Amino acid sequence: MSSFYQRKSRARIYLLGVLFILWSGAIILRLVDLQIFKYELMKKKAIRQNQRLIKIIPKRGFIYDCKGRILASSILRDSIYFIPPDEEPKFEQIKKIDMIKEIVPLSEIELKRIKRRIEQEKSFIWIKRKVDEEKAEKIKNMNIKGIYFEKEYRRFYPQKNLASHVLGGVNIDEHGLNGVERQYDSQLFGKSGTAIILIDARRRRYQLRVLKKPVPGKSIVLTIDEIIQYIAEEELENTVKEFQADSGWIIIMNPWTGEILAMANYPSYNVNFYPTSPSLERNNCISYIYEPGSTFKIISIAAALQEEVVNENDIFDCEGGRIFISGIKIEDYRRFSLLSLPEIIYYSSNVGAIKIGLRLGKERLYRYLKSFGFGEKTGIDLPGEEDGILRNIKKWSSISVGEISIGYEIGVTAIQMLRAISALANGGYLVTPRVVKKIISSNGEESISLIPPRKILVKEVARKMAQFMEGVVEFGTGRQAKIIGYRIAGKTGTTQKLNNFNEYSRDLHISSFVGFAPANDPVFSMIVVINEPKGKYYGGQVAAPCFREVAKKVLRYLKVFPDDNLRKNLKYAKKF
Repeated sequence: MSSFYQRKSRARIYLLGVLFILWSGAIILRLVDLQIFKYELMKKKAIRQNQRLIKIIPKRGFIYDCKGRILASSILRDSIYFIPPDEEPKFEQIKKIDMIKEIVPLSEIELKRIKRRIEQEKSFIWIKRKVDEEKAEKIKNMNIKGIYFEKEYRRFYPQKNLASHVLGGVNIDEHGLNGVERQYDSQLFGKSGTAIILIDARRRRYQLRVLKKPVPGKSIVLTIDEIIQYIAEEELENTVKEFQADSGWIIIMNPWTGEILAMANYPSYNVNFYPTSPSLERNNCISYIYEPGSTFKIISIAAALQEEVVNENDIFDCEGGRIFISGIKIEDYRRFSLLSLPEIIYYSSNVGAIKIGLRLGKERLYRYLKSFGFGEKTGIDLPGEEDGILRNIKKWSSISVGEISIGYEIGVTAIQMLRAISALANGGYLVTPRVVKKIISSNGEESISLIPPRKILVKEVARKMAQFMEGVVEFGTGRQAKIIGYRIAGKTGTTQKLNNFNEYSRDLHISSFVGFAPANDPVFSMIVVINEPKGKYYGGQVAAPCFREVAKKVLRYLKVFPDDNLRKNLKYAKKF
């Protein structure tokens, strides 16, 4: 009997031994699996659960105007993030987010993102980045479990809308979206750093360790003058509103160096809040292509003078204000009979300009259009510049020479037009426009590579055209640009726009005026373009008065005295 129980007891021991061996083997196999085969996977999972690697965005460089006034800086703001506690139900976590959104508005997209990450049991969730101090303080005072704060730099533009299309703006990660911020992003941004947020077993943050310090960005000094920019923007807004126009833009440039003193668009936007509308963020000064109309007559006539196919004493029969080219009738705004070459410019005769263009011929006209830089980018240091439209000479029709001579069948940008006219102001040189004067790093100033000016006209032709443009303001179509005591050179332009049926509209126009001052010793050149004014629409009625008001204030600001007290403006004009 006893042997039976002994055998039964041994069997149980054997069974327990086998079970123990199997259990131990299973544990060993699991440990081998975890420690050897799944080591890297489990290591990554542990890291995800206990630490979070974040990027430290560096302090972005300052942007100054040409006098050292701050246009863009970076300030520290609190960013809010959430580390969900393990023991807390998801609905409690979502309730906390709903508490925060009462103070810090969260968009539907942001709310969906946060709630989705909570459902996915993420260990780190951004709630809102770069929050205003007052709102951040309110949330801190609520002492919500799992809510933490981290300091980040936020871009700040103290002048709000001023020079918005030049500056451009940045995204949430401090990278440039447009304008100078985008063009010079690599210099302004600097180099990012990295840090680790360590989380304990209860999902509480207990340490932030910096692994790599960020390197601050370089600063930039613009050629823009804050005061001149303000003058241009104020008068542009007044003009657009007065004539109920769709939009408008102004560029003011040093014709000797290509430095942009002001570049204004209306409507503009507050750079602290980057627009979502593509039409609002577009810089029309460099990207809007339009037919220039009569301002372009200056180019074709300058080319004809240079080629000596006309001279200022020539008289042209303007045939009562109409001319036929290949059966197509082109008219003047009034009936002209005999006009001298200067009078064709003063009174902006289409017929006279066409006859001069026909004397020049298409080959020479095309060559000069290319030399003036039409059909290609000016090279200004801003993103989004358009080439304009200059068709290959092989694609010109029988009326193209006449049409182009008066500013049709060609598409230009305002910056192209201003650069071309500036060649008449500076004695015949084509300059490259730019908005950045210098870059400043911790090691000092860095030089900007400049493209040397290119000679395109002889000095005598440039000077003669400047005199003709003075006549436009003195007693021609640009009389409303006249400033008592100053010699102003300019040219008006009025263009019909194409409608939806690709036909020239009687109601849609572009009014423009381009010129420089003082005419005998220019300190700036300027173009004013008003898009779709209502009521009055001639360039001399709409754009010329705007030019006058801007020029009057800028001349006063630059301390340029009237002609009876003339002095050489060597401080502002670099002669070649």
